[in-house]
Amino acid sequence: MWDENALQCLVGDNLATQDRLLEKYLLTAVAMVEAIRKAAIAE
Repeated sequence: MWDENALQCLVGDNLATQDRLLEKYLLTAVAMVEAIRKAAIAE
């Protein structure tokens, strides 16, 4: 379950920092899911 305040608790109230973190996550999320999928298939 996602806590809507989690990001603020981790990095504070700085919206620019929150934005950069989310952008980095979104850019790498697809690759991470694909790597997890491949690893699960390989087991």
